[in-house]
Amino acid sequence: YVVAAVGMTAASALQTLAVALLTCPELLIAGRGLMSFFSSLSDAALVMYLQEASPTHLRGTLSSLFCTMTVVMGLVGMLLGCVLDQSLPLLVSIPIPVGILSIAFLVFVPETPKYLLTKSDKEGALRSLVFFQGNQHDHEEILHGWKAMEED
Repeated sequence: YVVAAVGMTAASALQTLAVALLTCPELLIAGRGLMSFFSSLSDAALVMYLQEASPTHLRGTLSSLFCTMTVVMGLVGMLLGCVLDQSLPLLVSIPIPVGILSIAFLVFVPETPKYLLTKSDKEGALRSLVFFQGNQHDHEEILHGWKAMEED
């Protein structure tokens, strides 16, 4: 997820450089292509995090909320395009500070408990479960259930 956020931020910087300083449409197209690639990677990583880190009773809700927020962000992008239609450099540079904040946040988010369990890091998986789901008394049971599902 961090790699995707870094890639999207770098792609935004490339687009801004292409439009604001170099006036190079080829770099703008390359930046758009990179942004498209890393955006898809980021979406896939987010869905994985939502599915693996959330409590079972919230997984469907969080997945549908992800779809809803994708639509809302599309609307925000359209509105910004309408407001900033005379300033393409400003428009393509908006994701840079957002990306920097995302990277700063994601550095502190642990790996998902299921991923850590596949790496035989039971203690890390327990810490991750506490991070994502809070202090519950059934974390050992959850990990045991996941391990049993993997073995089947």
